[in-house]
Amino acid sequence: MGVIKIQYFFIISALVMLSSVLAIKDLEECGKDLSKKCGENIANSIFKNEEACDDCCKELITAGSACHKKLMQVRNIVRRKMS
Repeated sequence: MGVIKIQYFFIISALVMLSSVLAIKDLEECGKDLSKKCGENIANSIFKNEEACDDCCKELITAGSACHKKLMQVRNIVRRKMS
């Protein structure tokens, strides 16, 4: 299995797991409060294990502590699955 297929397998597994842990609708609502740039930056920090920039972290916190907490839970689940 190629590296990309393995990564997608982990992403799909994480998303399936997330559906039982977090309400996807809530995550969509959180995403509405983020700029496109920060949405992509935060998604890359979750799924590509990159660091989110300070400005996007601040934007996420401004979106609300509940959104920040949910996305950090997602990140932790994905990172556990990928390690």
